[in-house]
Amino acid sequence: MSPIYHDTSVDNNVMRAYVWLSCNEPLYDGDTWRRQCKLYFPDVEAGINQGRTVEQFNAKTGGWNYVDSKRLMWSTFEFDPWLSGSVSSNRRPGGPLQSTPQAPVFHIREGKYPGDLWIEYGDTSPETKQVLDKEVAQIKAWVAEFVPVH
Repeated sequence: MSPIYHDTSVDNNVMRAYVWLSCNEPLYDGDTWRRQCKLYFPDVEAGINQGRTVEQFNAKTGGWNYVDSKRLMWSTFEFDPWLSGSVSSNRRPGGPLQSTPQAPVFHIREGKYPGDLWIEYGDTSPETKQVLDKEVAQIKAWVAEFVPVH
């Protein structure tokens, strides 16, 4: 069995977390990903296979124009091929999104995609390690604020 489809461990090195994002919040379209999503997640009817679209994603999130996010963080990288399509893009209307406590934006100079996807990247870059530590601390703080609805 190929680990690309069956390694569900948190620290797998086959970019499964990225594939999950791609299958459930499709930032691009295509029959290839529809097939891939079924291979990666055979027991789940992923969003892309339910007909979710980029337009729906942007309507839900506000796309580049939504600036009132809560409990959402972004990490971008200087050498990321997706940078020009990210919230840190100089092409974004109004310029790069400004970081706030409720919606932090971390930009890693000299970083490259997907610099924060694996914890091990922190071992090779002190700046990436610092951002990873901030991301984990932020998630812990947000989880601690959670109050279940009864």
